[in-house]
Order: sequence, then C-alpha cells, then structure tokens
Amino acid sequence: MMTRKAALAARDKLVARIANLGEVLRGSLFQRTIHHSSGCPKCARGEGHPLWVLNVGYPGGKLAS
Repeated sequence: MMTRKAALAARDKLVARIANLGEVLRGSLFQRTIHHSSGCPKCARGEGHPLWVLNVGYPGGKLAS
C-alpha cells in the first residue's frame, strides 16, 4: 500500500519528466444542439443540429470557445 506522501513524491517525479507543462491547456469538449429560428424543417420538428464545442481554459481563468 502506497502512503499519501509516497504517492505525492511519485506524482512529482512524473511531472518533472513531462516537458514544459506551462504550454498545456485545459479544455472540455461539449456536444450542443443549435436550433434555427425559422425556415428549417429539422428545427421545426425539434431535432436541431448537433455540434461539438471545445472550451479551452487559459491562464488567469480566461475561457475561449
């Protein structure tokens, strides 16, 4: 059984092996559905149009989609 202290030391050792973590971005991939306001039969049936959105987190808590 690994102690918390040993687990943290192992994690820190692995992190030190990864090159330049400062350039790694955090992000989430979402699937959303958009609906046109008029003139689209698919939207009129309530189906909408699925699309994927990548939300990326930048340093300082700024988000970009």
